[in-house]
Amino acid sequence: MSTQARDDSLVHVLMELNRQLVRQLSGDGLPVEQWRVLSLLHANPDGMTMRALGEGLSIAAPSMTKLIDRMVNEALVYRVPNPSDRRNVVILASDKGKALRDEADGRMGKYEERLSSEFQPDDIAKLQAMLGRLLVKP
Repeated sequence: MSTQARDDSLVHVLMELNRQLVRQLSGDGLPVEQWRVLSLLHANPDGMTMRALGEGLSIAAPSMTKLIDRMVNEALVYRVPNPSDRRNVVILASDKGKALRDEADGRMGKYEERLSSEFQPDDIAKLQAMLGRLLVKP
C-alpha cells in the first residue's frame, strides 16, 4: 500500500480523528479514560459500582481498579459504601471531577461543532449511522 493510499485509508482517518480527540481532552489535563468514567458517572449521578463502570466502559476489573485508584488520588472521584450491599462500594464524581468533565465537554462540543460545520445535518446523521455499524458489539 502506498503512503498516499495509507494516509487516505479509513483506519488512518479514524486514528487521526482519535488523536485530535485526545489532544482536545489533554488540553484540560484529562486522559480519555478518565473523561469516559466521569461522563458515565454524570449519566448516573447516584454513583456506580466498580463492576457496572467496568461493564459500561468495557474495561477489565484490574484495569478499572487502577484507573479509579488514580482518579481517587487526583480527587476526581470518591468511594462510598454501597447502601444496598455493604460488601462493595459505589463510585461518585467529586466536584473537581464534575468541573473538569464540564470543561472537557465544552471543549468537545466546540470540536464537534467544528467537525459538524463541514457537513449538512443529513450527512452527519448518515456518517454517525455508518460509523456506528463499525463498532464491535459484544
